[in-house]
Amino acid sequence: MSTRPASDPGNGISHGTLTFGLLTPQLIVNIIRKNFPALQDRVPAGHPSQTLPPGVHPTGWDMTVSLDILSKGLPQGRWKYIDLETMSRIR
Repeated sequence: MSTRPASDPGNGISHGTLTFGLLTPQLIVNIIRKNFPALQDRVPAGHPSQTLPPGVHPTGWDMTVSLDILSKGLPQGRWKYIDLETMSRIR
């Protein structure tokens, strides 16, 4: 197991996050708590209405890699985009 970040090319693995919008820990917590009620006692609520901490103003992510990967698709066909909210309901 590597202790290097997944984004470090020297770790020998390829991982990344494909994203098309804002993704914050609070948004993920909100979705987990909404769709998995049994986990509510293990997942702190944080500040549900506060997507970002005060004073944080995101400048956007470079989505070039995400768009490149998704636009190529698979030999069997194109990739299908599933948003985080929908993904949380697929069990």
